[in-house]
Amino acid sequence: RKNAERSAVGLVAPVEIVECRHRLSAALGRDVWRAMKYTVFAVVLFATASLAGIGASAQDFDRGMAAAQSGDFAAAVQQWRPLADQGDPDAQSSLGYMYEFGLGVAQNEVEAAALYGRAAEQGFADAQFNLAAMYDDGRGVALDDAVAANWYELAAEQGHVSAQYNLGLMYKWGEGVEKYDAQTFRWHSLAALQGHAAAQASLGAMYDAGQGVAQDYGQALAWYGRAAARGHTTSQLYLGDMYAVGLGVDQSNALAYMWYDISIANGGLNATGGRDRIANRMTPAEISAAQAMARSCVQTGYDACQ
Repeated sequence: RKNAERSAVGLVAPVEIVECRHRLSAALGRDVWRAMKYTVFAVVLFATASLAGIGASAQDFDRGMAAAQSGDFAAAVQQWRPLADQGDPDAQSSLGYMYEFGLGVAQNEVEAAALYGRAAEQGFADAQFNLAAMYDDGRGVALDDAVAANWYELAAEQGHVSAQYNLGLMYKWGEGVEKYDAQTFRWHSLAALQGHAAAQASLGAMYDAGQGVAQDYGQALAWYGRAAARGHTTSQLYLGDMYAVGLGVDQSNALAYMWYDISIANGGLNATGGRDRIANRMTPAEISAAQAMARSCVQTGYDACQ
């Protein structure tokens, strides 16, 4: 349902471990809102050093991080458990992550939620987000949208980008909070400014439909463009649509074809029909030129897309 990473200090989730439910937004009249609860990541560990504690505690935490980075999760748990028992929120949150995904310990979502809760109560934003997600899905705790929204908000107020995005979706769907498009716009704006592609796409859709904000096709085009440059296939599709009909921009068969082609190449499922319709208006030479434009756009990291 929401697009947000699970976070421990220096850790990201294994591939396909936590992909969850999807929903579509009839309100926008398009299948743009296929927003996943969790982003799917590769099995990697950030090399970022922890800021946990000082002195011996910091050294113990760092030894645990080094063990986790080498794949020795049991050793990481051994280092972090005493720190968690002493109240270190970094260690509590990281140990909760290990329990959630069964890394170095038997998987136990109830224990994971409890550890996240101890860190969250100390104001640790990653733990607040992870605890919110547990309540959001009813994993390790009873499903409770209102409690989830509260923890998302506490993390979002600290600048946690995925919490900002998820909280915006809670307001969009009226889950745990009163449905309020202006709040969706507020929180997705904050996430979008941090580079969150799905939030950028959300702003594009809201400007496109005049939902939660005055309709503005120019702003819609701009936000779809930012998300498209981050590989967001639905935004690439919608850019194709806007160029196809000249919505907020001069009509251009070539640019419409280019964006449809890019969306398809990136795995977009719904751009084929648009590309075929535009192709019927174009000569073979024009199609070849548009295909070359698509290749150039992607090869330059979306810097040369006009």
